[in-house]
Amino acid sequence: MTTDRWDQIRGLDGWQRKLQELLDAATQVAANDDLSQRLGVHRRLSDFIANSPDTIDGVGDLDIIARSAMRQLLLATVSERLGGISDRTADLALLTKQFSRAAADARTAASSIRLERAKRVVDGSTQLIADLSALRESVGQLEDDPDKVAERIERVISAVQTLRTEVEKIV
Repeated sequence: MTTDRWDQIRGLDGWQRKLQELLDAATQVAANDDLSQRLGVHRRLSDFIANSPDTIDGVGDLDIIARSAMRQLLLATVSERLGGISDRTADLALLTKQFSRAAADARTAASSIRLERAKRVVDGSTQLIADLSALRESVGQLEDDPDKVAERIERVISAVQTLRTEVEKIV
């Protein structure tokens, strides 16, 4: 950690040299990603402004330069952080789109599977109704109480037709 000896700086030349030292440090830490180093130089520039005597002509101008350097150092840090956040926001938006697209595809596939199964039920029940109707006709020609058998078949046909109607509503 650098110790600045503010009480040992003399005259405008001394304060100019000190500010140059701080600006060199700011340039050096601005080139790396170490936030703690940037904040350390920022604090030193602030200390420069606090400790520089207003009684020396020209020191006020040095303070303006120090304040500007402080601002630029933090703006660079904030800008980099905002850039990183912006990148992560874009990544999130891309992933959200991918997840939405995958979910939509999954819903479409699931719907297609359900519809295919329902269609098979409808087709199968339609064929069953036709076969049972044909059986009812043939049973009518039997000599053993064909009315009871035909009545049972009629109830089965009715139940299957009701099922097919309900499944068709889904499709």
